[in-house]
Amino acid sequence: MITQHSISLNTKLERKLDGFSQYLCARRGLAECTIDDYIGTIRRLYPTIGLNPAHHVLDALIVKMRKGGASYSHVVNTSLALERYTEFIGNPIQLGRPKKPKRIIRGTRTEAEITLMLAASRNIREKAILTLLAYSGLRNKELCGLKIADVDVASQIVHVHGGKGQKDRDAFISPDCAGVVLKYLQRERPGARPEEPLFVTVQKGHSYATQDLRKLVHVVAKRAHIQKRVWPHLFRSPPTCSFVARTFSKLKSSSATRSSKLQWSTSMRPPWPCRDSTASSRPAICSAPSAIIVSSQGSKPSTVKAKLFGLGSPVAC
Repeated sequence: MITQHSISLNTKLERKLDGFSQYLCARRGLAECTIDDYIGTIRRLYPTIGLNPAHHVLDALIVKMRKGGASYSHVVNTSLALERYTEFIGNPIQLGRPKKPKRIIRGTRTEAEITLMLAASRNIREKAILTLLAYSGLRNKELCGLKIADVDVASQIVHVHGGKGQKDRDAFISPDCAGVVLKYLQRERPGARPEEPLFVTVQKGHSYATQDLRKLVHVVAKRAHIQKRVWPHLFRSPPTCSFVARTFSKLKSSSATRSSKLQWSTSMRPPWPCRDSTASSRPAICSAPSAIIVSSQGSKPSTVKAKLFGLGSPVAC
């Protein structure tokens, strides 16, 4: 049952959060997304800490989070929100930071899984979104904020404005990716103006939001029978690997690599040291994330094979 007391508390909370939002914007100069995160953190913790939390209450909260196995980013982001809030109410606190763990990146999507998801797309709009996400390296918010004018199909460049850290940058895409985006614009957005959003919702035509992209990725992954958990940020790892593999596969059929003498350019020469580099009967072995394999017969390389290796794999050079 909703009482007058609870309504009064909610009103006080919203007024306090509104003032906190203005403080973060005017005094701290934080981005809108950061302000939203801090406001959401204080709203979520309000039943535990109240509007004017004491220092020992906040200390107990952080200790509970650390002992409960909260992630590093969760603890740090909560600490930052609490520090800014206590500054705002005039009772500042300085909370400690745990040491940042150095973990190996795992769970990224393979190109085979991305291919399955592209095949599971039901229309050109879904395919364009997933293709651009996979082969441009854009973040969720960056892709949702794209305008039609930001995609230069002829030059195969995507112009990103106000990305992470409010930085502008250019992302390069493959010809195939540019072709899919062009086909989407011709079929789905023939009369759209350059300043309009690149991707919009189907029913209401609103600009695509980050939660819309997360939902699309989840739905298409389920449709493709991918059992792993999938979210947009995982698409940022495979593009470089796939481009390297395709580039080296093109070298295989080129006239330069079919010749008996292989000319290595500076960019292709591996920067890592090799063991037994003077051996002529067999190729030297080294370790690299990706490289070209040169099969030798005697002292002349006869074939060039493109293959992608993980760290620590033996590569001929």
